Amino acid sequence: MTLKELSTTEKEEKPIFETPKDTFSLSESKVVVDFDDWQKMKEKVEELEKRIGGVFEQKEIIKFKKISESEAKKEITDFILQMKEKSISKISILDIVCSLNLPPEQIERVMEQFKSKKKVSEVYE
Repeated sequence: MTLKELSTTEKEEKPIFETPKDTFSLSESKVVVDFDDWQKMKEKVEELEKRIGGVFEQKEIIKFKKISESEAKKEITDFILQMKEKSISKISILDIVCSLNLPPEQIERVMEQFKSKKKVSEVYE
């Protein structure tokens, strides 16, 4: 049977794409994916790429300063005093992170020390 005869005698089928089954494996196994399913997956991936890409385009990767604990205490104390002068009595850790560009973990440690010495108190709202 020739190719022409085969195409006219058999029912016309949707195009099929073959993709590697396991990208981490060197095996020759394949997975057959229906064209419509492939299109749907492609559209979903493109939608997710747009969402994720938008997030990364809007946000910058933050590189925190690296300073000693004593320097961090001084900077945080100065920041708190500045806020107090402006009559701001409630400050979030996020405010300190954004203003001083210090790592949140370091700010948490310093604030815990201040809290244990009763220099600051924690407010839940």
